[in-house]
Amino acid sequence: MTAPVAATDAGLVRGQLVDGTPVFRGIPYAAPPVGARRFRPPAAVAPWEGIRDAVELGPICPQLPAVSGGVLPDLIGGAVMAEDCLTLNVWSPDLDSRAPVMVWLHGGAFTSGSGSPPLYDGGTFARDGVVLVTVNYRLHALGFLHLGDGLSNAGLLDQVAALEWVQTNIAAFGGDPDNVTVFGESAGAMSVGCLLGSPAASGLFAKAVCQSGAAHHSLPAEVAKGVASRLCELLEVGEGDVEALQAVPVEQLVQAAFRMAYAETAELLEAMPAWHRIVWAPTHGTDVLPDRADRLVAAGSARDVSLVVGTNADEHRLFVWGVGEQLRPASFDVSGLVPAAASLEAYDEDVRPGGGAANRYAAVAGDATFWVPTLRLAEAQAAAGGTVRVYSFDWPSPVLDGELGACHGLELPFVFDNLDVSRDFVGATAPQRLATDVHGLWVSFAHDGEPVAPDLPSWPCYDLADRPVLRLDAVPAVESDPRRRVRELWATSAGH
Repeated sequence: MTAPVAATDAGLVRGQLVDGTPVFRGIPYAAPPVGARRFRPPAAVAPWEGIRDAVELGPICPQLPAVSGGVLPDLIGGAVMAEDCLTLNVWSPDLDSRAPVMVWLHGGAFTSGSGSPPLYDGGTFARDGVVLVTVNYRLHALGFLHLGDGLSNAGLLDQVAALEWVQTNIAAFGGDPDNVTVFGESAGAMSVGCLLGSPAASGLFAKAVCQSGAAHHSLPAEVAKGVASRLCELLEVGEGDVEALQAVPVEQLVQAAFRMAYAETAELLEAMPAWHRIVWAPTHGTDVLPDRADRLVAAGSARDVSLVVGTNADEHRLFVWGVGEQLRPASFDVSGLVPAAASLEAYDEDVRPGGGAANRYAAVAGDATFWVPTLRLAEAQAAAGGTVRVYSFDWPSPVLDGELGACHGLELPFVFDNLDVSRDFVGATAPQRLATDVHGLWVSFAHDGEPVAPDLPSWPCYDLADRPVLRLDAVPAVESDPRRRVRELWATSAGH
């Protein structure tokens, strides 16, 4: 069969048919951010002559590849790393269609990952009538070093550039630019949360999904300046010397960025809440992100965007039992996480049978980092008059003798309906019915903003009276205000 060819504003691209699905890989959506373009906003792609092959994955942002370890599936993807990494991949049901579009932003703590691993294969979305786009964007210092307005939030602006590329080009791939959903997990969801508040992203998408990440995780500009100062110190360049930073070999830059992310976090971010000590993250108080995104959403920035947000029931159990030593907590001290001493009593009732410091830490840290920010985003959107639905992914993985529970990232193989790619994570008996339902909800939401699936209960919009949550488990159900007592303990917590 003839290889599919599509026209972009920079030139023609030739993909390939994979089981009858048109697939395009490694399409550049911005110019290579190298040399004098390092740290700067993405620039337009230079046009090319003839037809450019788009069958190989593009390079991914340089990173240290073995940070996660443990039971996580390979969430990096692609063997080649290079600063010339601003590419995307497209799966289409039909180049002549006008299908809804979903744009995926990967997670990885803003330091690792890519849009390329097999788990994120978009064939299942194309099968179900959705154009799926996965994006590589700049990470760690390359993407989130704050050097002042005009030299800040490069990674976030990469995502904006990818969404602009979709608006300009996706019709040639069978997609509808007026029906775009942006979705992401972990740092990808936090990115989506920031895009909900960013003036730069206004009008680029109609719907959004935040999986285990919300709109709290950005650094105030004054804190981000301190992070930049420390990087300059480690690299032995003058503070704010952009040209010197652009001349640093990328391998040296990556090593310094990862040292800061995993060895010096507490020292650098001592002024930040304990639940938000992420060195590399978007910066607010800038042109790109004027304030913390949840506050912008509360003021109505995303009122016209249909939103789905949610977390997994046991988010932080991944970081206690399921990852390599580098990501595990140094202790199980929750004193910097809980909103009040009385919280501990509620958590003693709330944690898994057996209790203990590790179980309690996993419960408290998961709420502080993921669940509470997600509720705050839902509350902000609802209070602003916007549409939002909330879910909790509750199905527990059987691996590691069940210690993972419904941990961080576990919903990914269900959303992508790619269970076979992640058996080490989900186990041999993960229910295909649940994957069909969860994937079906996301597909349905992309089509018309109404997430429905056969045999599932109706999923009502979130409001501040009933607080309905769809619990995704072997037997999905809607529950009003689950874990109310714990939620109320966090109601006035500082920083949230």
